[in-house]
Amino acid sequence: MKKVQINYSQLLFLYAYLRLINLSLDRNRWTTWDELQDYFNNITAPSKVAQYLINSFNLPGTDFENFNFISGEKSLYSPD
Repeated sequence: MKKVQINYSQLLFLYAYLRLINLSLDRNRWTTWDELQDYFNNITAPSKVAQYLINSFNLPGTDFENFNFISGEKSLYSPD
């Protein structure tokens, strides 16, 4: 496993960005769909943050612009 050293400003950015995402998930309970879309159009896309991390820490690259998260059905009764 590759060790990565992160400086304070990068750590602060990641904390603030993850906090922003957390608050936006909470926000979606009381806003309209259009307001939520406007909100997400005004923040940095997660794909750009991931690309920044890849470039900053020389991680293996992935095309995050065309990356889809597909959730599979998981159960407590069936193994992965």
